[in-house]
Amino acid sequence: MELRYYEDPSNPQGKRSNSSYRSNYRSKTKGTSGSRRYNSQRGASSSQPEKDLKVEVGTLRSFKDQVYELEPIPTGVENLGKLFFFATQGEDGKPVLKPLGGFPKGAVINLGGTSDTGKSLLAEQFTVENALSRRVVFVTTESPKENLIASIKRISLVRGIPLEEIENKVIIVDLSKGANLDYRSILPRLSLLIEKAKAEILVIDSLTAFFEDREMMARSVTRAIYRFAKERKLTTLLISQKREDSPFSARTAGGLAIGHIVDCNI
Repeated sequence: MELRYYEDPSNPQGKRSNSSYRSNYRSKTKGTSGSRRYNSQRGASSSQPEKDLKVEVGTLRSFKDQVYELEPIPTGVENLGKLFFFATQGEDGKPVLKPLGGFPKGAVINLGGTSDTGKSLLAEQFTVENALSRRVVFVTTESPKENLIASIKRISLVRGIPLEEIENKVIIVDLSKGANLDYRSILPRLSLLIEKAKAEILVIDSLTAFFEDREMMARSVTRAIYRFAKERKLTTLLISQKREDSPFSARTAGGLAIGHIVDCNI
């Protein structure tokens, strides 16, 4: 266990302050200048890998610069953005709720539904709308790229958006021909692609394909993708398949674990 204290910018005397510090958990570390480290291997099982565990600790003040402003990202569907609200101060000083008008920037949204309910259509409309101003990475695990391209063309035509304006801003990753998809080998490659393309939007249709034959992995898969998106500040739309007939149930393939991890479920 490694605990690092960082100087608070508001503390010009250079004294250690409890208002800003960060702790990173790693195994077998040695002390360096500029930080205080405490090795705490006692009581920890040697079989538990600590090298992948990173913890940041601090006050609200020390982290305030890491929070980005609430900003709407177009949903591609009329009135869908009105489901999201933000609070502001009215003329009388009282809080007022106003519709955001889009998905919150940087949010990870999970869209669940039974078959033939328009999940993929919504994802494609979301892609077309945002490709006007941002690069979108669309990971398809269900439909082959030929079907996806044909659908995007139809949506562009209906919405009156020239295909030339978006065709270089939509990057398609076709995993539809793969079996037993392993997110651990896919995410590093996806990271390089997103970094090179400077993409801001990630769409995965569908998330269920990563654990369809091993649903006990749903939580670990979803959490890994959630962290992946958050670290890169991607606004992400995940498509999940529902296993229940009731339209009022939030249970998708993988159980309620998915809904507890993501920022929003639709």
